Amino acid sequence: MPRPRRCEWLPSPLQALRITHPVTLPCPPPPSEPLATMATSKLPVVPGEEENTILMAKERLEALRTAFESGDLPQAASHLQELLASTESIRLEVGVTGESGAGKSSLINALRGLEAEDPGAALTGVMETTMQPSPYPHPQFPDVTLWDLPGAGSPGCPADKYLKQVDFSRYDFFLLVSPRRCGAVETRLAAEILCQGKKFYFVRTKVDEDLAATRTQRPSGFREAAVLQEIRDHCAERLREAGVADPRIFLVSNLSPARYDFPTLVSTWEHDLPS
Repeated sequence: MPRPRRCEWLPSPLQALRITHPVTLPCPPPPSEPLATMATSKLPVVPGEEENTILMAKERLEALRTAFESGDLPQAASHLQELLASTESIRLEVGVTGESGAGKSSLINALRGLEAEDPGAALTGVMETTMQPSPYPHPQFPDVTLWDLPGAGSPGCPADKYLKQVDFSRYDFFLLVSPRRCGAVETRLAAEILCQGKKFYFVRTKVDEDLAATRTQRPSGFREAAVLQEIRDHCAERLREAGVADPRIFLVSNLSPARYDFPTLVSTWEHDLPS
């Protein structure tokens, strides 16, 4: 298949991304298939793995044909079972992207049911901790890998090199993470995902901090549900301006996974993943 076309960011520095109105890029609409049908093996872990997989499939087909021609039906049934089993294993590579400090690593840990200090947890901290794409297997779905991507505009991955360095085409699905009400960086990343023909969830983190700030600033008129709806509506509006027809938005706090939209995110995520 031809390599998906890439949309280029117009400004190079991160400051240039912080514009008032996002630029809508002409891209094809995202596919309507569930995540299971989008999963591929486009991200080989070992060089030559894709060629080896094709060779193994040809060998199984040849063995199946030979068994049928020789009349060895039990052997043919065995080869057919092996061939079907090999096609049932669907790999899904999930890129977790967003600005530095958005809470990407903390979200990965929360989705995997881990605390920051647990063995195998993604590194978290007040400074940028993800310098290269880092894979983390999902504990319940062995064919699903969560990729902690460097923060857009971080010192190790400047904005003008981000798309080339991260290479969105390698991933099947995305979690687009933002610690604020969907700015220009997020809409540019959303546009790039659309250009790849991929789907994503928009995960707005740190809503507990927004609620605390609003409660302090406007104590007399504070209503939690109204503040959350304001955040949700603003994110939806900005994503639609970027070309996302039906954005899927989840408002979460990585420190309080039992609250807000996190349980809904987990149930939706697990429903959409390959079984």
